Amino acid sequence: MTIPISAEETESEDDSGSAEETDSEDDSDSAEETESEDDSDSAEETESEDDSDSAEETKTEEDAPLRASPLVRRRARALDVDLEKLASSSGGGRVTVEQVERAGSDRRGRSAKSFEGDDDVTIEKMSSRRKATARMMAEAWRTIPHVTQHDMIDVTALEEARRRYEEGRGEEEIKLSLTAFVAKACVATLGEHPRFNASLVEDDAVALKRSIHLAIAVDTPSGLVAPVVHDSEKASLRELAEGMAELVERARTGSIPRKLLRGGTFSISNVGAIGGGHFTPIITPPQVAVLGLGRTQSSSGRWYLPVSLSYDHRVVDGADAARFIVSLGARLREPMRLMLDS
Repeated sequence: MTIPISAEETESEDDSGSAEETDSEDDSDSAEETESEDDSDSAEETESEDDSDSAEETKTEEDAPLRASPLVRRRARALDVDLEKLASSSGGGRVTVEQVERAGSDRRGRSAKSFEGDDDVTIEKMSSRRKATARMMAEAWRTIPHVTQHDMIDVTALEEARRRYEEGRGEEEIKLSLTAFVAKACVATLGEHPRFNASLVEDDAVALKRSIHLAIAVDTPSGLVAPVVHDSEKASLRELAEGMAELVERARTGSIPRKLLRGGTFSISNVGAIGGGHFTPIITPPQVAVLGLGRTQSSSGRWYLPVSLSYDHRVVDGADAARFIVSLGARLREPMRLMLDS
């Protein structure tokens, strides 16, 4: 911020008696106007430390002046409030801390106290896990430019193979779920398309990872968790299915250690057991992609799997995502390819 400095005429004792007094009456009453046009437009008042009067001027999108003190700007950054939009919606001009607080409250939702005395409302406190998930998802949605690509993959042959396996499966044999087949197909596809098994490094580089650690989203009584199958690329289809089944069980019983909830490089979220089709899964940082699965749908004697691939557009382009889904679909359409990959 530029602080104007007023030039004081500190004349010497010799000069003090020789000051010229030839100015006209008009000149004596007029303030000196020797500042350049740029300086006159950029003059800002110096303010006290409490920022109460220190408003910096900018322009809104409609070119109306926006005045906001450093304190207001700090609160706006903390609450993720757009000052220009706020000023525009309120007619422009000075923005106060109270306006920012109200806008931030609107974004976060009403306070619990605002519902006091309302018998029609029950306040339910969020668990620590739910609050952590909320913070992470909000940050991910705010900072990652999400794009979601949807498709339908023909899994008729795969579903028929699974059913034949289930009919002949012994009690001691592991169940091969659709998610297990998709996970195995993802491992092979990630090997072909490494940019989806990566993370962004300081906005100017991409870390491509050799090891594949699949995070499998699990719905539990205490909220969403995503246990990780580390080194998934080393596991056969059966080993992958067994590892996933164990992690899901431990997650739902609350007996999973924190180390198995960390280090994922690519996530899979399957809501098919509940229902639904396409949706937009949110990426978990520092990952750059997540695959969402819906419930398989029957049409004209064929079975189709809805898939939704969300990706970070800073790292992955639409053409990359299309190629990824094509490769994934080719494996899921031909179960024998998955067996060979094992």
